[in-house]
Amino acid sequence: METRDSPGSVLAIHLAHAPRLAPGMAQRLLQSPGRRRLDILGVPRDPRGIVLACGSVAAAALGVAVLVAAGDPIGVGYLAIAIVTYLFAQTRFVPASLWLLISAFGVWSAVSGAPVGWVEAAVAALLAGIATLQVPPEVPADGGKVAIPNGSASNGSEPIANGYPSPALADSLEALGESSLAEVPVAAQTRLQALGQFRFEVAGRDIAPQLEDKAVLAFFFKYLLARYALGDPMARRTAAGDELSPGMDRSNKQERLRKQIYDLQHDVAPELISILRSNRNHVWLDLSEVDSDIRRIRELCERAKKEPELVSSQLAAEMEAVLDQTDGQGFLVGFEDLEHHVNQGRGVAGQIVSDARLAIAGQRADLIRALAEYHDGVGRPGASIPYLQSGLDGKPDREDLARRLVTAYLKTGQNSRANEVRRQYALDKE
Repeated sequence: METRDSPGSVLAIHLAHAPRLAPGMAQRLLQSPGRRRLDILGVPRDPRGIVLACGSVAAAALGVAVLVAAGDPIGVGYLAIAIVTYLFAQTRFVPASLWLLISAFGVWSAVSGAPVGWVEAAVAALLAGIATLQVPPEVPADGGKVAIPNGSASNGSEPIANGYPSPALADSLEALGESSLAEVPVAAQTRLQALGQFRFEVAGRDIAPQLEDKAVLAFFFKYLLARYALGDPMARRTAAGDELSPGMDRSNKQERLRKQIYDLQHDVAPELISILRSNRNHVWLDLSEVDSDIRRIRELCERAKKEPELVSSQLAAEMEAVLDQTDGQGFLVGFEDLEHHVNQGRGVAGQIVSDARLAIAGQRADLIRALAEYHDGVGRPGASIPYLQSGLDGKPDREDLARRLVTAYLKTGQNSRANEVRRQYALDKE
């Protein structure tokens, strides 16, 4: 027998629709108490589902009447059909088949001498026809929340406790490959600026102040952002729990992590539901649809590597634009203070941010080198000098940039500056 907290017992909430669990399932369970009760009861909201649900209720009432008034065991059959058609109202084959069965029974009753059977046959045939209609997609309700097919409650297990999803429910959803919460489309104009002043624009409004007002959530988000910048976005839940709650026992760490994920997705902006992803083992940021400065730098580096020789003039212009926007801008400025406030620096988040800064500086240096090669190739070596100086400020160990800077100075007649760079970076005489 399954335990109460096993995935099987929790997923009995939606057992009737296990083959087609909707991405918005958890969101539906996490709505207001009144709506949540309707969802747990599986009350449909689309016209087709409402009509079929009413038919199921009528069949249940008929079954009770037959059992109580006549003591006929056929009433048990009506009750069973009522339950199954209600649970499977958002499918087509099962309810259509069962209503056709009832219609055929009605015809048999009428032929056997019970004229009321014709009414039963007609109503059941009508419901069978409605059941064959196309099942509607998830219906937005309450300002865009995503609705799901109706389901049934399971043996008294409580999916929500104190406003948060229970561990069993969250783990069960994640085991099926779902994000722990609903899918909400990312706004087309979602923009993230991580270099310099931190900004997070969603639909034209900057939610960064709202995020940073909640120190723990801001720390959690920026920790995941640093991992994304490093190219290793998927943090193990145990590692994320260690960062948020060092010194706590494992179960409390995971419970607190689950609540932070929920709060970050719901207390800041609904778009974060699609940006912050999680499964049973990992949590990560999905910035594939977000316009971010660190993503642009990374993609420009990848495009530059694919160029056979010099980058194109269009790509060079894009490089200049990004380099100008990010010149002298540090990644997640002030993170160390935030880290100390949240966990007193007892995790490795600070080191991850430091490594991300070096990685971004290296990517900018790669862009600057490609841009300097382009400028040199088209006869404008002087145009690359400011970029080369900026690159060396961020990555003073990049000897290739220093040598490019020496060459640019020499080609523009600035021999004394070239010698200064040679001495500063201990370059051999050329």
